[in-house]
Amino acid sequence: MELEVRKVQQVGYSTLVVSLPREWVKEVGLKQGDVVSLIRDADGSLRLLPGVSKETKSPLKVVVEADKIADEGLLTRLITGMYIIGHDTIQIVSRKGLSKFQLDEIRKTVQRLTGISIVEQTLTYTILQNFVDPTKFPVNGLLRRLYIITSSMLDATNRSLKEKRKDLANEVLHMENEVDRIYWMVVRQLLLAIRDRTIGKKLGIDHPLHIIGSRTVAKFLEEIGDCVEEIAIETIRMIEGDYNQYDEDILGAMYGLFDLVEEIYSKAVKSFFQLDLKLANEAAQKVDQVSLVVNNLTEKIFTTIRYCSEEPSECATPNLNYYLSLRTIIWTLGQIADYCSTICEITINRYLEEPSDICKFEHA
Repeated sequence: MELEVRKVQQVGYSTLVVSLPREWVKEVGLKQGDVVSLIRDADGSLRLLPGVSKETKSPLKVVVEADKIADEGLLTRLITGMYIIGHDTIQIVSRKGLSKFQLDEIRKTVQRLTGISIVEQTLTYTILQNFVDPTKFPVNGLLRRLYIITSSMLDATNRSLKEKRKDLANEVLHMENEVDRIYWMVVRQLLLAIRDRTIGKKLGIDHPLHIIGSRTVAKFLEEIGDCVEEIAIETIRMIEGDYNQYDEDILGAMYGLFDLVEEIYSKAVKSFFQLDLKLANEAAQKVDQVSLVVNNLTEKIFTTIRYCSEEPSECATPNLNYYLSLRTIIWTLGQIADYCSTICEITINRYLEEPSDICKFEHA
């Protein structure tokens, strides 16, 4: 941004004026007698716009040439991308006719995105329309929903492993689809807030810098959903494996790791929403405990496999698939804790934006 410093001058008894930069006046086409609009932002700054308001433009319709798309999955990614960046009307056209594969891909993509529907369809084109009013879905509300779902998934997976219940693990796999739906909507909302600060305020974005932090938190919540999905898959493999032996020592320690990660996750997200510095620090401190447990359990798994391989007469032959699933679950729980650590960092950074009893701002 180019900075220009101009002196405030007094005209009459109470009017203060500032001259406008000549280059900007020429660029926007202002002349004597024209009007300008002043918009006051949340940070106290003023934005200057030529005219009373911008002309209302008809919304754009994006047209996708399906005949030019040959790569698998690209149509899904294009529709998702256009939804995220804020397009409300998307038309997919094909001169030779949309194939069954393309129509199925369109339908599956629509099911993954909140608020968008197929409003018109023929053999040669399909029109998608988004009907969601963005101002009805504040960003923090969507982030809370993401946390509630992923936290429930983590708890269900923990119970599934302890109780050897495959039905709970399968339910987790279904819940992950809802996580993706909410995540894409969060990203769409944040991009809208970047383009229009008025909408941003209605979405609860008090400062443009918060968009970066909220986007990161949303991504990590979505990643945690993916992690829990991976744990559920490994849990199903262990249950279906019907192993003759279970290493109760490692399982017991892993259950404790589950409980610790759930506690960290709860505290990290709660600290973010409440801007609680103490809670964020507590969660971050416990992440170090997770790293120690993960390393110790990993070493114990490898030691057990090695010992049983070298001394087959002393113990039953270990099932490598069983221990591989254990290792994957343990590592993934550690990954969730790492994501929580970053959420705590974002919370602390946001807390430091304003003076407090702990950190006061003084002129140097």
